[in-house]
Amino acid sequence: MLAKKIEELELRLAEKEEKLLEKDLIFEEVTRLADRTKKKSESGKEDTLELAKKVGDRLSVLQRCFHSDE
Repeated sequence: MLAKKIEELELRLAEKEEKLLEKDLIFEEVTRLADRTKKKSESGKEDTLELAKKVGDRLSVLQRCFHSDE
């Protein structure tokens, strides 16, 4: 009777450990995906800033060209 109870508890423990490992794997994957998303977002911000600077530079050149004609 005691051996059967121990066996049942060991089985339950093994099931819980398996579920915990699955949750850990899911957590790790979500963390990796979140990190990749954050990096892409930051990269996109840098690209947008760089593009805005280039556009600003071009506008300055155009403004100088038009104002020098006056």
